[in-house]
Amino acid sequence: MINPQTMAAMQTLAASAFDAAATLTRNSPTPDAYGSQAESWAVVWTGNVALAKPTGGQMQAYANVVGDLVTWLVKLPFGTTVYRGDKVTLSTGDVLLVQVVLTPHSYGTTQMVLATEVR
Repeated sequence: MINPQTMAAMQTLAASAFDAAATLTRNSPTPDAYGSQAESWAVVWTGNVALAKPTGGQMQAYANVVGDLVTWLVKLPFGTTVYRGDKVTLSTGDVLLVQVVLTPHSYGTTQMVLATEVR
């Protein structure tokens, strides 16, 4: 069994390898003057992430969600709260829409999501 101090050190080490600056935003719709809901995106987290291509198994398992969209596996620091529909905006200006939040296992060192490019 891994003790909590070792687990925290492993999570810190994993996060130290993240090399892409990013901002995580979440939509909190607000009523507009016409009685509809207007999008209102608020920053909920800022830091570094890592990007990778998803595995074939992940693409197959979530084909009904991501379809033929350009998809990335985004790794965030362990414990980051992220939901489907959140947006990850990279420092390059690229925007990714979170489609799937992958549940970490018992010894997870990162929070991973599948996100598609917004064009």
